[in-house]
Amino acid sequence: MNKEKYIKKVIRLLNCSQQQKKKIKLDLENDIEMALKNGESFEEIIQRMGTPKELAHEFNENMGVKTRRSYKKIIGIIMGVVAVLILGVYLLVRSLIPEYQTLETSGLFDQKTVEQHMEETILDVSHLDIQAILENCDEK
Repeated sequence: MNKEKYIKKVIRLLNCSQQQKKKIKLDLENDIEMALKNGESFEEIIQRMGTPKELAHEFNENMGVKTRRSYKKIIGIIMGVVAVLILGVYLLVRSLIPEYQTLETSGLFDQKTVEQHMEETILDVSHLDIQAILENCDEK
């Protein structure tokens, strides 16, 4: 990790205004440059200052800012659970809907018989013969 990446990570983890972040960034750049000029290696500087997360936490504490919790993981879990529930409901509903079949492939009816009953029913309806319509009906 180089100086720019280190500072960028620290700044990203700060919970303060952009103005405060700019000031802290300048201070960090100056502190690191001074330490490098005094002969300290970048690795020694990081060891002294701590990881970006540790340094940002220290800055946040000093400014009286509570560290934000990352909710990305929780949101991801919730989205996964919702997706599984939606898929489950879809599959349940899909299993309850009967599959469409043509009259020929259903195996329940003979097409000629159905056509004959339809013609008789149409004639009975046109003559308003309710009794004949009821006699033509069965459970199927």
